[in-house]
Amino acid sequence: IGGKGKVCILKGQMGTSGEMVCSAGFDRALKENPDVEVLETQAADWQTDKGLQVTETWLQKYSDIDAILAQDDPMALGAVKACQDAGKTDIVIIGRNGDSAALEAIKAGQMLLTVQSDPVGMGSKAAEVIDMAVNGEKTESNYATDNTVINKDNVDDFLK
Repeated sequence: IGGKGKVCILKGQMGTSGEMVCSAGFDRALKENPDVEVLETQAADWQTDKGLQVTETWLQKYSDIDAILAQDDPMALGAVKACQDAGKTDIVIIGRNGDSAALEAIKAGQMLLTVQSDPVGMGSKAAEVIDMAVNGEKTESNYATDNTVINKDNVDDFLK
């Protein structure tokens, strides 16, 4: 949305590690983009139907939503359905996970993007850290793996 506009945020189940990590990332991005206004944030518990219901309410409440940021693809897909039903095809919707249905929605122009984590890299790193700990080597408190942004330009690379 070009660093400015009004957004709503669909969160996962409050207090879960996924929700907290995503919220921290969103908070960091919002601080870097002070012209982005958060109209509302609500939990939709990682569920498509709740993402749909929450978005339907937002669409009735706000006439000027520029984007909906969802902490996972199922909630984003609920937002896509609500926006389609309301004829609001100009709202930018993003998700996370790289679910196949989200990839199809990106290809169809219904979602802007999804962010896919690296489960193979996470598993490999976890095994490496366990091996280090078992062998008495020093380990860090946190490790990170790369994420991949999937959008219209590269979605075909991820569709099977």
